Amino acid sequence: MIRNLYLKSIMCASVVMLAAVGCSANRDIKYVSADLQVIEVDSMPDIKILSEIRVRNDQVYLTYESKGEYGQRHIKQYVYDNKFQSLSYDKELFKKDDGCYQLFVPSLFEDDKGDLYSFDRDMPSVYSVSADGMAVPTRNSLITTKAKTPYTLVQEVRQAFSKSQDEFLFIGREPFGGEQALLLSRNYTDSIIVDEICKITYDKESPSWMINFGKATYNQQKQVLAFAYQLYPTIQFFKLEEGQIFKSSLPQSQYLELQTEGADIWEQNCVQYKDITSNENHIYALYWGETFETVYRERKNNAGTSQIMQYDWDGNLLSIYKVDKCLETVGVSSDDGYIICYDGDKIYHLCL
Repeated sequence: MIRNLYLKSIMCASVVMLAAVGCSANRDIKYVSADLQVIEVDSMPDIKILSEIRVRNDQVYLTYESKGEYGQRHIKQYVYDNKFQSLSYDKELFKKDDGCYQLFVPSLFEDDKGDLYSFDRDMPSVYSVSADGMAVPTRNSLITTKAKTPYTLVQEVRQAFSKSQDEFLFIGREPFGGEQALLLSRNYTDSIIVDEICKITYDKESPSWMINFGKATYNQQKQVLAFAYQLYPTIQFFKLEEGQIFKSSLPQSQYLELQTEGADIWEQNCVQYKDITSNENHIYALYWGETFETVYRERKNNAGTSQIMQYDWDGNLLSIYKVDKCLETVGVSSDDGYIICYDGDKIYHLCL
């Protein structure tokens, strides 16, 4: 009964549209011209796409696809020396002695104790990560073909977060370009029940998950999830305990109406938020406001800029860090001391 009331309070929560300027009406936004320092990397991977930089104390995990490969994802673990700004290679996760991999498209998440877990995107069972970097099966899964779900869901998970020992949050979607939603997976001894918390849709007139694609970050202590839309200059906040859902949007003058008629809406529209990372104190969202074509052209000319927006967990925009590189991936330290970032070529240190 408590769980049902909890879910009902979330699903019936009102949605409040907030402009970033409005969110921060009672506070000054800090503008910072940030310097980037190149990090020396031992055994730098041959990266095609770097999908995540995860910073855990002095450990840094790079999740990436390699050039010349299609679909497979690797995770390498490094030790970061903040004083000398260097990454020393430690191990590659989930790679066995015979060169084969336990997981094909792995992703990482942590529980409230900071223990590391993983799952495979297309077979989302939950694994703990051992000290030697191997995937150890647990009894839990995010979703299975036998799970009780509110409607038909694709058996694929791109991001997941630990809510409690046997409860997990993940972003799932309907098949055939349907809608996406924030979902709660509860694992019992003999069953898995998946409930919808809320649809993740910027505009109800354009409900497809492809238009509403983005990336999320989660604060387990505060029980708040923030979702950064790729095609809209907006971060949506889900306060799970309070049952509140609201959006924090940048001024609309920075946003052009979406082009949805072409073959690839991600290529023909401006990328708004490219990445998002967080710790218990703040959220850092990487903002482009440019198309992929423009960014790649600027990189060839050693030009381009990007901005990192610092928010608190109430949706207030606190600081804007401007850098003279078009970054594509960011990961923040737990103490707000620095961000490790990547621009498609090199890895950098940004001091906060």
